[in-house]
Amino acid sequence: MRIGIAVEGESDRIFIDKIVKKNFRNIRFDIRQMSNKYRLIRQSPQLYDDFKSGGYSSAVAILDLDNDPCVTAAIEGFSREIMEERRLGTEKRFFHICVSKKEIEAWYLADIKAINKLIPGIQWTVPDGENTDVYGARKLDELHRNAGLAYRKIPFAKKICVCFDPCAAIAKSTSFKYFWTTLGIAAGK
Repeated sequence: MRIGIAVEGESDRIFIDKIVKKNFRNIRFDIRQMSNKYRLIRQSPQLYDDFKSGGYSSAVAILDLDNDPCVTAAIEGFSREIMEERRLGTEKRFFHICVSKKEIEAWYLADIKAINKLIPGIQWTVPDGENTDVYGARKLDELHRNAGLAYRKIPFAKKICVCFDPCAAIAKSTSFKYFWTTLGIAAGK
């Protein structure tokens, strides 16, 4: 089984590539880095065709919410064909769209144990009933500064993906939980 995944940038590709291959060992993933959200959306019809004609069982696009007011606004530029397919149940879709609320860094922050391990001297917590989807790279930068360190996006992505626990993260990020559940459905789990 093969699944295609399109992401915005290099740190996204590094993170997603490592966590999906580590947790879905029997599936071959083709991770495509698209440079930014707008290019990902613009290229989505070609990605859809490439993945579909290439015999992939499913495809997933992951994009950040960034400053869009809601998920609907973030995805409105996708093609009519892809948007119409979203009306199908998750199990019937070929092309899935997952939006990391705020930024993908909110997903990193959802694994509290990994964050506290990688940023020495901090005590990162997320209160019960809250989730990390309201945070992003600014919070990671703040946590690094509090520890007397500089936050560098790509090196941190390389470190977090090694110790990231998806099971811990789904409890603290609704957008990560949606992605992980969607990927599980796409993988036939």
